[in-house]
Amino acid sequence: MQGKFDDETFTVRFISLPSADWGNKTAFHQLTFIKSEKQNVFIQNAIVDTGEAIAQQHGTYTQEMNTVTNPVSTHWENK
Repeated sequence: MQGKFDDETFTVRFISLPSADWGNKTAFHQLTFIKSEKQNVFIQNAIVDTGEAIAQQHGTYTQEMNTVTNPVSTHWENK
């Protein structure tokens, strides 16, 4: 991570496990988060381990305190 969660802009980089979404290859991801008075936005750039780019993604985000102490019972919902 470059920066802090409460900075106006911060960046998170990570390597993901292989996924069918990107040809069952590992991928290097870079997410940049930008806060503004109007809206918080993120931009994600990623490349797979053989160098091909994954389509850029972008959107909005919110931040809130994580109050989950045990995520085992968490259920995800597709929208």
